[in-house]
Amino acid sequence: MESVSEHLLSALDELDTDELKRFKWHLKNHKGFSAADLEKADAPDTVDLMMKRFTPEEAVKITVDILRKMNLNQLLSALDELVTDELKRFKWHLKSHEGFSAAGLEKADAPDTVDLMMKRFTPEEAVKITVDILREMNLNQMAEDLENKHKQDTSTNIVPRTRKDFLQYACFLTLDPNTAHTELILSEDNRKATGVTEKQPYPDHPDRFDYWRQVLCRESVCGRCYWEIECSGDVYISVSYKSISRKGAGVECVFGSNDQSWRLICSPSSFSFRHNKIKTDLPVKPIISRTGVNGDIYRVGVYVDFSAGTLSFFSVSDTMSLIHTQHTTFTQTLYPGFTVCSESSVKLC
Repeated sequence: MESVSEHLLSALDELDTDELKRFKWHLKNHKGFSAADLEKADAPDTVDLMMKRFTPEEAVKITVDILRKMNLNQLLSALDELVTDELKRFKWHLKSHEGFSAAGLEKADAPDTVDLMMKRFTPEEAVKITVDILREMNLNQMAEDLENKHKQDTSTNIVPRTRKDFLQYACFLTLDPNTAHTELILSEDNRKATGVTEKQPYPDHPDRFDYWRQVLCRESVCGRCYWEIECSGDVYISVSYKSISRKGAGVECVFGSNDQSWRLICSPSSFSFRHNKIKTDLPVKPIISRTGVNGDIYRVGVYVDFSAGTLSFFSVSDTMSLIHTQHTTFTQTLYPGFTVCSESSVKLC
């Protein structure tokens, strides 16, 4: 049987250069790591550094967590021997709760199981049920850690106020080429999208938006997350459930025009917000930082607190100005997304 370090190396060896770079970006947020330590580290070096700083159990948990944040769930199979039995037992207990069936849970991995729970329970209920099941499984330390973290989150639920506060929740995002409309050009390692009028020779894909000039990020956002976008021209900045429709011109496919998504409508002169059938014009004006090839450039920050049901947008320069905050209840995993008009662009910062 492979050792823990061999399991970890098997997983990291599957990452391409950009994915390993993103993995290390997440890893440096953990205590004991610095950008300098990881800058030139290849996959074996990265595993060695992790094994020096963490116990084997911690190294596995951190690797699994990062791969999930990167939305690379297919790579978790390399770690299945270490986590699968516990997940099977967890689902066996979960199916005794109303609204769950053995068939519905049979093929669900950990992220799928979380999504199913969030559809049926409030965040408070989901945490309580998870803690109860972990205790039934005699995973008392894990239950205690989850309970303590949840208590800490709810008792010290301090809203960030300065840009420095928000940046501690910064997440690294990339655009998913499989979702990009054919009139979008992705560049800069899939962190910039530019709207064009000439169709690009992208292959057919079930996840691709085929009518609206839209793209989703590869990574989901959960907990508290913050990201910034440099905008040029007319764009929509959105968060959406992955279940949003992709094919056709109907409102079910348009970010912000249904109950699956929320959007901030941005131009160099104004902002407005839309969710489902309700549009709100906003008094805050963009702060132009400079003029680029496609016109005036302005920066927008987005902050999500999933458990609190908060979605906030900010105009970012030397200071931060609140554009709009929306309070809701999120029932599925969220993915950042963008709509980009012709001769406009968005760039993840």
